[in-house]
Amino acid sequence: MTKMKISLALLAAGIALCNTGRSDNVAVVPSEYANTPGTAEIGEAINGYNSASGQTLQYVLPAIDLAGLAGQNLTGMAFRLNLDYAPNLPQINYADFTVQLSTFTGDYLSTTFADNLLDPTTVRTGAFSFDAGAFPTDGGGATPNRFGDFITFNNTYAYGGGNLLVTIRHAQPTGAEDSSYWSVDAYSSGFEAAIGHDANATVASTLWGESPITEFTTSALTPDGIVATPEPSTLALAGMGGVGGLLLFRRRKS
Repeated sequence: MTKMKISLALLAAGIALCNTGRSDNVAVVPSEYANTPGTAEIGEAINGYNSASGQTLQYVLPAIDLAGLAGQNLTGMAFRLNLDYAPNLPQINYADFTVQLSTFTGDYLSTTFADNLLDPTTVRTGAFSFDAGAFPTDGGGATPNRFGDFITFNNTYAYGGGNLLVTIRHAQPTGAEDSSYWSVDAYSSGFEAAIGHDANATVASTLWGESPITEFTTSALTPDGIVATPEPSTLALAGMGGVGGLLLFRRRKS
């Protein structure tokens, strides 16, 4: 299949693409919140709030919110600060920041983290840092903050469709005062998020009604393993609003 045929097929599915000049595109999940603030917040994705030993967070992104990403590799993720809890942050360091992705077929999350993991893939693990100012605080009113720096995966995840379970375990962040509460933008995904106030928690102590709005970097592969990139004419069509995007893609930060 040629790159043009792949691009046209993606456009037929209603996906607007932006070629980053590398192999990655960027998708906000769910796309309806790409330029709209979320309806809630959740701190545990990156913050150590209410903990002295890190966090464990599991949340589900429903298949309907991932429409169009099936058959692509997920290569990184990012979050943005909620408007109500968005201080200017210094450098943030984690002794470990581990992310697992997995399919999910249940109707709700168990409070036992292991019971939710069907076929987990560890996409990143090890020490991690956000630079000072990594999370913009330029939003306000009906405009959300821009997304922070990407958490790039060590291993890509081939998303084959269906509900996606995200598991994040991170050590207590250092460099940012925990008393200055900061949290990420969230929405009601239809699933409760499971939270354990310890990086090594086995059982959730809290079920929360919202999931983080998540931005993914993705790379689409053809059957012969070649990365598919949109043709310039196709990008121009998408830029003029020739299709109704189910997912909104924007340029990845350098």
